[in-house]
Amino acid sequence: MVVVSAAMTRTRIALALAALALGAACTMPDKDESGSVSNGQPGAPAPALTSAKAVVPTGPMTSIPEGTWTVGVDVVAGTYRAVGAGSMCYWSITKSGSNGSDIQDNHYGGGNLTVTLKAGQDFTTNNCPDWAKQS
Repeated sequence: MVVVSAAMTRTRIALALAALALGAACTMPDKDESGSVSNGQPGAPAPALTSAKAVVPTGPMTSIPEGTWTVGVDVVAGTYRAVGAGSMCYWSITKSGSNGSDIQDNHYGGGNLTVTLKAGQDFTTNNCPDWAKQS
């Protein structure tokens, strides 16, 4: 039996998205009717290949987007604020490793919301604005 943590899954997703972004950002030069590479100008050199660098987080985040995140692994511990949340915003703080079953705090509704996150907790946010670290 293989056990895959949420952090491992997010890492795999980030790497897959980075690979897709890198592949999609590469362009190939045009070929003329004979199959030769050209840029539309007879005798002109072929254009260089270009690529974009994918940005993969290198450590815990200080801004929290939608999803489930482990404090101390995915996000930095501290106080976070979401400004202007709509009525469908839901967040929960659960004990890490409980798969969401050990709810320590949660809220459903809008407004300007504040949470304080500590190591050993998972934070889930759905339909909320991004959470910005305050302290």
